[in-house]
Amino acid sequence: MKTSLLWSSLVLLLIFTISSCSTERPKSPEEIRAALRTEELLNPTVYLQDSAVTMSPQRKKIREASLFRSAKYEDDGALLKGTIKNEAALATYKDVIVNVYYYSKTESVIKEEQYVLYEYIKPYSSKSFSLKVYPPDISTSFGFEITGAMTEFN
Repeated sequence: MKTSLLWSSLVLLLIFTISSCSTERPKSPEEIRAALRTEELLNPTVYLQDSAVTMSPQRKKIREASLFRSAKYEDDGALLKGTIKNEAALATYKDVIVNVYYYSKTESVIKEEQYVLYEYIKPYSSKSFSLKVYPPDISTSFGFEITGAMTEFN
């Protein structure tokens, strides 16, 4: 009985050892590159990063100054500026989709807008952008998020 239990254990150990050995061949550099490219193309928000996004109010002149009165200006939205960096090694992205959020003083979202930045962003490169936006009068801050992008195969 002890001998059969010992043999059974050895056979199970041998089967486990053989089944756990990998018989896959190593991937070629081309296969690794293709897998990486596919991963990057399927997940643009992982590889696209925004930086230095600022919003500055804009004013426009509605009346020229004269001898007896000063010039008159009014609010004309804001200019949203920043940079988008592509940290992917192989994928080129285009038509980056961004959301801009406007917050109240209690940090509640007042308004959300979506924009498309029609630019190509090559691997390991950055692209500056500028958007004319019209935030609500009661907003006190804003948020910016990259939500997607097209790839050269879309």
